[in-house]
Amino acid sequence: MSNLIESIKSQLTLSIKEKNEVKKGILRVILGDLSTYEARLGKTATDEEVQKIIKKIMEGNLETLSYLKFPYLKDAEGSLSHEQQVAKLNEENAILDSFLPKTLSVLEIKDVFNFSSTCIVNDIKSAKNDGQATGIAIKWFKQFQIAVENNDIAAVVREMRSVISLGKE
Repeated sequence: MSNLIESIKSQLTLSIKEKNEVKKGILRVILGDLSTYEARLGKTATDEEVQKIIKKIMEGNLETLSYLKFPYLKDAEGSLSHEQQVAKLNEENAILDSFLPKTLSVLEIKDVFNFSSTCIVNDIKSAKNDGQATGIAIKWFKQFQIAVENNDIAAVVREMRSVISLGKE
């Protein structure tokens, strides 16, 4: 069993003892999705696979939060109020985020490129297109086992390459 799964299960036990309903509920959702995932694969999930499941749940919560931006939509009878729903989803996402590795921000990625060897920067600049340049950058970060979001790397690479192309004109 992966360390992350063990951590989730121990947090579930703790949340049951503390009677923290929100935490207990979201942890059960993770374990339920994980159980389904493992049943389909026929093997125990790795930490990376568990992290993907957690990110997927977070994305669903964010999608629901974007829907809840429309407060004029009526709440169903007996359901949580609009404000309670938003607060619950934000609390769930904070809990989910605590199980994910901390990633570099866009500014931190820029700093890494500013202080790194010119070799990687030159490789990014000389790539045929933004997609290829992003791939080079992602591989470079993985080589050093630095946790980053791929879309953040893509944004930095696009910005770097647009500055370069503006300088050429």
